[in-house]
Amino acid sequence: MSGGKCGKMCSHSNSDVCLALYRKSLKSKAMDHEGTHFDAQIPHVFVTLGASGDLAKKKIYPTLWWLYRDNLLPVNTVFFGYARSKTSVEEIRQKCKPYMKVKESEEEKYEDFWKINHYVSGQYDSRTDFEKLNQELNKFEKGPVANRIFYLALPPSVFEPVTVHIRHACMALKRLSIEAGGAVDEKIL
Repeated sequence: MSGGKCGKMCSHSNSDVCLALYRKSLKSKAMDHEGTHFDAQIPHVFVTLGASGDLAKKKIYPTLWWLYRDNLLPVNTVFFGYARSKTSVEEIRQKCKPYMKVKESEEEKYEDFWKINHYVSGQYDSRTDFEKLNQELNKFEKGPVANRIFYLALPPSVFEPVTVHIRHACMALKRLSIEAGGAVDEKIL
């Protein structure tokens, strides 16, 4: 193997080529390529649960920024943070700043990224709070259809109540992917 570890057993140069091709295929404004189609009229909402925590500020928000910066997301994507903390998007932004790696030439786009971020405070065991989250999400979803992704940057001890409340208050959830410690667990609800 020449270079670093990438996936299973691929060379560093092969992974660079693959990443370049992947980025090229996703850079289209229409996001319309073989195997990938995102309707530009359908809103896309990415919700980070545990948005005020370390995982969110060190990994999730920087990754979302890089995807946004590189035009690898549908144009009508918005981001929501949800956590128990009484905080704001501006406070989350300040906590994330050391991890975002923003170049001077990217400052304007970085400002645009934060303009499409929103925050809702609520408890993980409160259906009422998840109903409030759903009401906020609905404000950005025009029409009967939207794509919602829920990322659980949470301790496993709250996975069950959170997924139950997402299902009952935020959507007719059929499948949820949970990443924890680098492993992904897909749960059918």
